[in-house]
Amino acid sequence: MKIGILTFHRAHNYGAVLQAYAMKYNYSKHGETELIDYWPDYHGADYDLLDKRFLNKDISFLQRVKYLKSSIKRLLIAPIRLARHGKFKHFINNNFVNCNRKLIVDPKDIPNDFDIYVYGSDQIWRVYDMTDYPRPDLVYLGKNTPETAKRIAYAASMGQVNNQTLEDESVNNLLRRFDSLGVREKSLMQAISKINSLNVQQVLDPTFLVPKTHWEEMIRDIPRICEKPYLLFYSLINSDESRILANKICEEKGLKLIEINGFETLSGHFKSGVIQSAGPLDFLKLIYDAEYIVSTSFHGVVFSILFEKNFYACGMGNHVARVASLLEVLELNERLVDLGNAEISSIDYSNSRSILKSLIDDSILFIENSLQKN
Repeated sequence: MKIGILTFHRAHNYGAVLQAYAMKYNYSKHGETELIDYWPDYHGADYDLLDKRFLNKDISFLQRVKYLKSSIKRLLIAPIRLARHGKFKHFINNNFVNCNRKLIVDPKDIPNDFDIYVYGSDQIWRVYDMTDYPRPDLVYLGKNTPETAKRIAYAASMGQVNNQTLEDESVNNLLRRFDSLGVREKSLMQAISKINSLNVQQVLDPTFLVPKTHWEEMIRDIPRICEKPYLLFYSLINSDESRILANKICEEKGLKLIEINGFETLSGHFKSGVIQSAGPLDFLKLIYDAEYIVSTSFHGVVFSILFEKNFYACGMGNHVARVASLLEVLELNERLVDLGNAEISSIDYSNSRSILKSLIDDSILFIENSLQKN
């Protein structure tokens, strides 16, 4: 059985590459598994060392100005970006890329030699606010794959649920062609079930299905980044509330503040305690060694739970659905807070650990059943 996975494996984002790693880890148990190296230009431009989109003559003047500013900014922080860029590239090249195949930028070049195509996880059905992509990239919904192949969605997400997108004829028709549908958020499961009358199951993010001991082994040789007890502030979404909360916990618990962000900034280079060159394994190590975590990131929360750390999710705004859905099912609702003045407490994981084990078993069973389904 030959399995091909389509996901966001080349994004220089901690959660994206670690969920891609987990997808390959989980499906490799069931057959020859490969991450299909589909990475169109609209993806790549966000992570290239230099932003060349302003050279495109087919976009508006305002867009060209926007991309020119982005290009200048990347030039100014190029020395900062190089170390982080190199770590992500090393992780991706060593874990995902099949050197016998070329990078795929055209949907028409999606290989047709897989028995099963798996789509997920991450926000692969996200609606892009771009001229050429007013809907999700339909490749991630099964377009351009052989009619005879099996299609499975595992922990697929679209971020904020968009009913208009789900009602779109092209999206609707592709969803109906899936043999098994597993999504990450309860809200998306309910929306698809209601609009399309399809059988949809909520499953866990694939990182949960990788044993904790495996993640620990991956970071065994990574040195501790801060010798003092510290709080890790993972600021993926700018939020005054989350920063206030992080500082409050540091003051109350006597912890040093260590901060990592989704993207490098020039101002961050001059701030004490801000780490801008952390790669995927550094990210895991920083969470593993932290006393507390405050995160505006879904996967910041996921790995905090995996390593059973004291954490708070705060300041996520319109992006809160997937975190709220996860914490609700694990009965950890109190770790999601809106304000920076939350009462600080430790987590007793005895109950959520039991719930998580059951959910992991259910998600593994979904994978096994979907692969065997005729």
